[in-house]
Amino acid sequence: TLYPIHIAIIYLLFLTVAELITALVDPWVGITFHAVLLGVMLLHTAVTWHDPSRRFLISLTFAPMIRILSLSLPLATFPLVYWFLITSIPLFIALLLIVRTLEFSADYVGLNMRRGLVQLLIMPTGLLFGVVEYYILKPEPLITP
Repeated sequence: TLYPIHIAIIYLLFLTVAELITALVDPWVGITFHAVLLGVMLLHTAVTWHDPSRRFLISLTFAPMIRILSLSLPLATFPLVYWFLITSIPLFIALLLIVRTLEFSADYVGLNMRRGLVQLLIMPTGLLFGVVEYYILKPEPLITP
């Protein structure tokens, strides 16, 4: 019997192969590999729908979805600064559909103020990680002054 951790490792290996193909061989072959992997993940989720692991399986579908969208949307016609927003819109819609399909409540997904102080204390860590990432990557500016 495969446990969720084994399934995660197997899918992680396939995602790694898909990413390597995308980066080193050909982006279109990589997108195809990601699309096939997304289909397999969705089929796997459908087959095991009555199993509690379906929630985990359906969450894994975001990885190939992100890559497919980032490489296949016609982003070149938009300024670079909008690319992340444009890519995130279909992902946000998918997230809402998954939350609705799995019948998650707003409280279950953490949309509450029950631990407001903890959330306020955690918020600055996003800024901290962003600054650290900026100094590691040293990206070019998205907008020229």
